[in-house]
Amino acid sequence: AVVSTQSTGATAAQSYEEFFGSGSISLSYIFIGTGILITLIGFLGCCGAMRHSTFMLLMYFIFIMVTFMVQVSAIIAVLVFKDDVKNSIKEAATTKLAEYGNPIKEDVSTKPLDVVQAGL
Repeated sequence: AVVSTQSTGATAAQSYEEFFGSGSISLSYIFIGTGILITLIGFLGCCGAMRHSTFMLLMYFIFIMVTFMVQVSAIIAVLVFKDDVKNSIKEAATTKLAEYGNPIKEDVSTKPLDVVQAGL
């Protein structure tokens, strides 16, 4: 479910990328990669449990712990840099809104904003 949702987001993200910049599209690819990795880790744990393999179960445990630590680190980073992210999004939105409706820059500013608003 995560992979299909984020792949849909990745295909629609080109308009978002035009609006917010290149950082927004990479987030979708990070979520796709994370979903695939967690699926593979779950398969490893299932195979280890079926075969009663302590090595596979140990690897499953290590991968789950590393994934958990990465998630906790990401949450801490979001909390620490919350204001920076908010300011960069606000700055990009303010710049694009100032250009909205300009016939010279219609492809660059007007259409992506219309797609973003339709998506919300």
